[in-house]
Amino acid sequence: MSIEDMKAEYSKQKGARGGARKLSSQELRVIRLAAKGLTRKEIAEEMGLSARTVGVHNQNSFEKIGVNNIVKAINHVNEYYKG
Repeated sequence: MSIEDMKAEYSKQKGARGGARKLSSQELRVIRLAAKGLTRKEIAEEMGLSARTVGVHNQNSFEKIGVNNIVKAINHVNEYYKG
C-alpha cells in the first residue's frame, strides 16, 4: 500500500468518525429532514430544490462521512452534529 493510499484510507476512516470533512448546511438539512421521515420529493419541495439536487446532496454527504445509505447518515448526524 502506498503512502497516498494510506492517507486516503485514513481520511476516509476519520471522515466516518466525523472529523475529516464537515457537511455543508444544505447537506445537513437534507439529512435532518430525511430523519423526520420526509421523502426526497418532499425534501426538495421544502427546500425549493429539485429531487435530483437532494440526491446529489445525499451522495456528497455519504462520501464525506464514509457511509453508504441514509440510515447510517442519519445516525452519524445524530452522533456528531448536535443542535
